Amino acid sequence: MSQEIAAVKERIIQLVTSTMGSDNEPANYVVSLFSDPAEYNSGYIFTSGSELIKNITGVTLIGGGDCPELAFAGILKAIELSLNDSTVIVFTDADPKDANRLADSTAAALAKNIKITFLLTGHCHRRKRRSTKNYRFHRETHFYEKLAYITGGKVYHTDKAHMSSVLREVIQDLFPTSEVILETLKWTVNEQPERAVFVDKTVKVLKISIKGGSRLSDVDFCYPNGTKETFASATATRVLTSKREIIMTMQNLLPGTYNLHRMRKLPLTVNITAQSSITVDGEMLQKEGSGHPVTIKGSPIAGNNYTYSVSILNFENGTCNALSIVDLSGRTLINYDLLQTSSGFDMICSANIVSPNVAFQIKVKATDSHGIAFNRTVASVFKPTSVALIVKLPSDDVALGKKFEVLYNIINTGANIDTYNVRIDDDMSAALNPTTHNHVVKTGEKINGSFFLNPNKTEGLLRITLSVDSNSTLETRQILTGTVMVTNIQRPSCDSSVKENCQIDSLNTANCSKYTWDARAVVSFRGIELESISALGQGIHISYDNFTKDTSGPIKVNIR
Repeated sequence: MSQEIAAVKERIIQLVTSTMGSDNEPANYVVSLFSDPAEYNSGYIFTSGSELIKNITGVTLIGGGDCPELAFAGILKAIELSLNDSTVIVFTDADPKDANRLADSTAAALAKNIKITFLLTGHCHRRKRRSTKNYRFHRETHFYEKLAYITGGKVYHTDKAHMSSVLREVIQDLFPTSEVILETLKWTVNEQPERAVFVDKTVKVLKISIKGGSRLSDVDFCYPNGTKETFASATATRVLTSKREIIMTMQNLLPGTYNLHRMRKLPLTVNITAQSSITVDGEMLQKEGSGHPVTIKGSPIAGNNYTYSVSILNFENGTCNALSIVDLSGRTLINYDLLQTSSGFDMICSANIVSPNVAFQIKVKATDSHGIAFNRTVASVFKPTSVALIVKLPSDDVALGKKFEVLYNIINTGANIDTYNVRIDDDMSAALNPTTHNHVVKTGEKINGSFFLNPNKTEGLLRITLSVDSNSTLETRQILTGTVMVTNIQRPSCDSSVKENCQIDSLNTANCSKYTWDARAVVSFRGIELESISALGQGIHISYDNFTKDTSGPIKVNIR
């Protein structure tokens, strides 16, 4: 259980440091420790995140390797200490020895509207029993599942190897944070010992995670006037985790430019995040065959031109200064000037960019209404690829209940032949089988293909996604998303057939194609009604059948 305890402590520190001082911070924290015998069981209430962190680092394993444990005693203590409408997360690798207390735990949880969620990494039949005496159960985790179901919680089964990743998902699901990425960077030994940190007025909690150090004093946090943070108050914490990660959190900072000061020449990885109302989101766009922009997710083509549009939410009367492409170490590859438009409290900035040949993110540099500079980094990571996907969606609305075609091309811009799977998906289940096509594509070769869709359930905006997977690496290389409008207003179909006949009898005995002439019939509609037929050409005459707004079927048109 020691590995599980270490993972729990690590993830709790990450959660608490991300929410301290923010609107997402819990009112208090409860820790209930259980074991067997009962004298090792204990429960604690902490009113601040910093207090919890200081105490949870001292949690250790007593004994170990035996089974079962007094789990329901620990659950009852957690319920007793928790506020109404709380969530209790139970971590254990053992079956309950006191399963007879299930009814008590259920009643106590329901009385306070508390959800019980379990994260289980084992059960007793896998391990040596402490004693065969009074061992009246073999597989008792169904008691956990029953309690979780009744209280509205969940049960997660995992192992030691995946404990940390599963725990991260569980906590993020139960306790979502509003963290935004300010900056991520690699701090090499040859760089200056100080790095600037920009804080705007919306930052409630600043969190700085530093990997590569081995002691708390390796990096100091300095205020604009040069004063070092001592981390002596409840609004500032600095911890060194079991994975040798330094985590600093500061609350209620004034806007300004702060600094990190490196005390030793160490290569460091720094991730700066914040609890802030100003958030960013963005999308990379390219024009497809019909001229409509489609969204690129994850894999642009290295060297190709795109438009990147970033939305800065809750950003009023500010200025977008630049858009930067940064690699995953935070190094700026190139800066672009921005086109800026604002709408209410949000701002949209865009730039025409060229995709680099390395994985990258987008960072926006801006100035708020008080002249304070700040950075935001979009969370999406783009990984350039060597296969180009070009999609042609219908340029007009599509009819409800009628089949239509989506065309695509894939081009292998890499140095090797490869096999690709092209898949289609949509949010109306309109795609018809087959929804996957397999293509072997040589270097420089262009392959054409298509899918058919038949939206027959509802009108509205149909979102279509095409993706390309590589058989050799099993990686998704390209994802393109576009939309078409589905409507039940069916416009008339206009198909033409041409019958050539020279009007001069003497010419019909010869080859009519020797005489060059051209003309065009133009058919116009008003809404779904046929409005007019006319001809374009020099020295020509047109005649056609009479029609009304209710006419259906073929209409004969003569041009001479």
